Amino acid sequence: MIEKYGTSATCIDDVGGVGATCGVLRGPDGAYIEYSEGFCCTCALLVDLLDDFQMRGGVDCGNIFDNFQQSYHCIQPDKLWYAVFEVETPIMQYEINVQVDTGKKKHNVTVSHTSPVVSNPYVAVTLTGDLAGARPANTFAHQYLVVPDRFYDGDGKLATHERILQQPHHLKYAMLLDKAMFDLTGETCNKIGVGPKAFKFQSDKCEISPGNCLWNQIEDLHKGDVARQDTPMYFVSRYCDGALEGSQVVDDQNIITDEFFVCPLDEARQTTLVRLEVRADDMRFITNVGGAKIVSMSVDNFEAFSGTGEVKVTLDSTVPFAADYGLGLQCGAGVTPAPVPMVSLKAEEKGREVMIPIMANSKDAVASSCSLNLLDAKGKVLDTQTVAFTVLATVEMVDSGVKNQGIGNARGGGVQEYDEPGCPCAFFLDIGCFFSYFSHCFGDLVFAIVFILASFLCVWMFGTGRCACITDTLCKRKRIICVFPLVLEF
Repeated sequence: MIEKYGTSATCIDDVGGVGATCGVLRGPDGAYIEYSEGFCCTCALLVDLLDDFQMRGGVDCGNIFDNFQQSYHCIQPDKLWYAVFEVETPIMQYEINVQVDTGKKKHNVTVSHTSPVVSNPYVAVTLTGDLAGARPANTFAHQYLVVPDRFYDGDGKLATHERILQQPHHLKYAMLLDKAMFDLTGETCNKIGVGPKAFKFQSDKCEISPGNCLWNQIEDLHKGDVARQDTPMYFVSRYCDGALEGSQVVDDQNIITDEFFVCPLDEARQTTLVRLEVRADDMRFITNVGGAKIVSMSVDNFEAFSGTGEVKVTLDSTVPFAADYGLGLQCGAGVTPAPVPMVSLKAEEKGREVMIPIMANSKDAVASSCSLNLLDAKGKVLDTQTVAFTVLATVEMVDSGVKNQGIGNARGGGVQEYDEPGCPCAFFLDIGCFFSYFSHCFGDLVFAIVFILASFLCVWMFGTGRCACITDTLCKRKRIICVFPLVLEF
């Protein structure tokens, strides 16, 4: 949602939308959407003129000419719409290929989550494990998937948009957002899904800047991720090492109705149990003990709690046959490595890249290092390297970041800056309010008391005939001129 606002000599914001200055929203059936007329802001003629108050919408109440203006405010939907999906419990799909080589003949069998038992006359294979990993797979149960879905041009017609892409690239600008960021009832300000009712009845609505109640929208989060470039917080490219794949179902108007996406398992240990029953005639068990080396190892500086720390390793095989290798990673204080994978290298394979995630244990900056051991199939250390890096302090953007981006959603007008809070009371004679905020309103309270006493004194002098104001009348041998609300005696 974005805020539409402007100024007018008169302003109508009656519920029902009849004659609404800001206009109203209507549903697909043309029916009026309740509270979409928004609200009006009006200067209090004397109070705001004295206080030099700057009203929402840019009206300067301290200016005698602007003081008679009113501002109107309502919300309109963004032209770019997103489809929102709840992510169901994922299903792990995999196949395990088993090859038994007797030296005379090779027997190949494939088992999977849908076919856990397979056999032929020579070998029987039973899958009894669940392929559990040291790290659980992403479930996304606490997130919504939002995908750019449709775009309306200035005439309200469907049009193309750079974020709405066709398969297989349609998830490029999709985001996974925490459900706590949403209120699908539309009755909470600064939540995705905010509606006209929350906007119309927000507190202190005329004393705050345009864009309030509309922070933290999808557009703000998109711009924030674009600014972060290679370290997004919400784009799906953050997950599954950027290898997220998907497909979608659309209706006859090319509007998304269902979305499916696949997250490949990362290169880590995935443990399962397979039972083999084979004929044991002339059987041999062979383990390839190979040789390899670490060509390079690096870690880019990363922000704590960003989830983007990675150890990047390049390996070369030095033997003319395929073999399996293990890795061992130890990091300094303040950094914890994820489980390391087993690596299979082909015969004399060169430039094999392996990524190992690492995580910071706090949000503070820290200088650290990690050491990597490369081991053969029997656990012998083949090579070792160490790399130093810096974990940057977490940059928190709760107020100054997302908040300011949300204000940028409003059309026109500038962002009003506020200093330390002063007296929040609007009326300059609101004694009860002054006492409630005594520390902030002491000066206003003293002024109000003096003003009231002086006014009563002047009225009393008028009523008792002791003074004829704004004349040179003598009263009780004294000449008194009373100019409301001040009394001058000489």
